[in-house]
Amino acid sequence: MNVAALQQKYGERLRQRVTAVGQAVASRADGASLSRQFHSIAGLAGTIGFDHATAVAREGELLAAEPNADFDVLSSIVGRLQSAIEGSPALHHAA
Repeated sequence: MNVAALQQKYGERLRQRVTAVGQAVASRADGASLSRQFHSIAGLAGTIGFDHATAVAREGELLAAEPNADFDVLSSIVGRLQSAIEGSPALHHAA
């Protein structure tokens, strides 16, 4: 399977994971859970060629793992993730 096919197949799953982590941030889920969710997003994004989204998700992963993580900043990271995915040349190439 080529990269474009992977992006086509898994792009929606990536969006769903970002939506889920956004909901978890809004409900102020525990940091360990959020960190795992961001880690999962970073891995999937990297696998299918969404490099900028991978970097943004890694920021979220590291911040969420900190004690007393700032939920406003985490929410901002979710917004940046959504923008990185929607603005990715990889997504538009796959469509």
